[in-house]
Amino acid sequence: MIQMTLDQLSAYKTEEAIIRSVEGANDEWRAIALLSLWKLCKSRQHLTSDQVWEELKGSGHAVFERRVMGAIMIQGAKNGWLKPTETFLKSNDPKCHRRRKMLWLSLLCQ
Repeated sequence: MIQMTLDQLSAYKTEEAIIRSVEGANDEWRAIALLSLWKLCKSRQHLTSDQVWEELKGSGHAVFERRVMGAIMIQGAKNGWLKPTETFLKSNDPKCHRRRKMLWLSLLCQ
């Protein structure tokens, strides 16, 4: 019998949710989102996913699963472009209902 701690179960569920959300976006959208994130990391010292969504407006590429942006931010961190901070800001995106979003520190901004 396999047993998990609550932390392991939570991490597993989070990983599952990320995988499902990435499946909700096509490869072209993911590439455009990563390029937008990279550009923002080059030009801003700090950012949230709100800025990436703003950058993507008008790209002509829709995504039906908005949680996919978490996977994009994590991929950017794995690529060495940014890292999470311990600061959270309220979202300005009306779709997010002012929920807290992580503030990320760019590792590319000079």
